[in-house]
Amino acid sequence: MYEVNMYRSFTSDYDYMSFSVVRVHSRVLKGLGGRNTWVKLSNSERSIYRLALGAKPATGFIKKSIEIDYDSCVELDCVSSTVKDENSFYSCDLKIEKANFFGQFIAHWKHPNPAYRVPMQVSILSFCFGIAGLFLGIGSYA
Repeated sequence: MYEVNMYRSFTSDYDYMSFSVVRVHSRVLKGLGGRNTWVKLSNSERSIYRLALGAKPATGFIKKSIEIDYDSCVELDCVSSTVKDENSFYSCDLKIEKANFFGQFIAHWKHPNPAYRVPMQVSILSFCFGIAGLFLGIGSYA
């Protein structure tokens, strides 16, 4: 688990079009499991799940800082009205750690974009109904 003391908005517009990402320092990224690893960002009250990507070398980006989108900041209630520093970072108190399998499932199940969330929910429910139908079919012959 790593502590995060500073956050800022993405420095690349491309990141806003990707699938729920957070940019972390390259040295932290290795400890979390590498690129495209699901991570859990949390504060004392809430948690969200995002894909971890490395950050390009940028001014002021240190091990305890992240780049994240505005909606994620709102979910974590870390939107700050304080003045940002010279590198466009705001202060925060977050923790980041590698997500377990259940966390990855929750990340898809509660994804804010319905284009990702609904097909996953429908497929899981269909799978569960299929398994129930299989057992009912086998049980009817007994």
